[in-house]
Order: sequence, then structure tokens, then C-alpha cells
Amino acid sequence: DVAVVSPKLSNVCFYLLFASVGTTADISSAIGSGPKALTFASLALVIHCATVLVGTFIGGRLIGRKLPQSTLQEVLTASNAAIGGPSTAAAFAADLVPITPSSRFVSHLRRSLILGATVWGVFGYAIGTATGVTLAKALMRWV
Repeated sequence: DVAVVSPKLSNVCFYLLFASVGTTADISSAIGSGPKALTFASLALVIHCATVLVGTFIGGRLIGRKLPQSTLQEVLTASNAAIGGPSTAAAFAADLVPITPSSRFVSHLRRSLILGATVWGVFGYAIGTATGVTLAKALMRWV
């Protein structure tokens, strides 16, 4: 059945993509610049996580309710799309909610999370690229 095979096949393809990206890494360059990159990435991740958590809980308080599990899954998927892009967010969303044959809601939630992760991840790439090019051009005027 296509509905059973296609999610598994797409996960295998994503894992092959991630493995191929990892195998092209230059180890000596990574060791030389690793500590600086790790420090920067850790700081960016901590700031991102704090912003997402505070924003999620403040948003939940503003609308006057605690966040249900599906909203937390949406926030986690959006966070992954912001940090890792559409491919990692789609793989994350695919494994986040287990598919059970008796639950149509869970299957619908999984499909909507995968679609949202992909669309908003690509949208984030577009916004990030345009912002980066504009900022680089503005900074080049000062150099």
C-alpha cells in the first residue's frame, strides 16, 4: 500500500541525503574551526530556544489557555524549520506523531505538519537569503 510505504521511503531518502552531506565534510577544517563554530552555534541555539519557549508560553497565556499537545508539536516543528530548514523539519515532523490505522486525526496532523514544515522552511530560506544579500550589500558600502 502506497500510504504505508511512502512515509518509510521518504525517511530513507532523507537519511541518505543527510549522510551524503555529512560524508563531504572536511575533517581537518572542522577540527580547526570547530570550537569557534560550536560556541557560535550553541549561543544561537540557546537564544532561539529561549525565544521560542518564552514566546510560546506568553502566547498561551495571552489567549488564556494552556497549550495542547498538538500546538506544542507545531511549535517544535516550526522551530526545527527555522533552525534546520525544510528537509530536517519535514523528517522531524514525519517521526513526531506516530501513525495509527484507527486515528484519522493523527494521520491528518502528521501530513499537515510535514507540509507546514516544508512550506515555511522554504519561505524562511527565501526571507533569509533576501535579508542576507541586502545586509551584505549594505555592509559592503562601509568596507
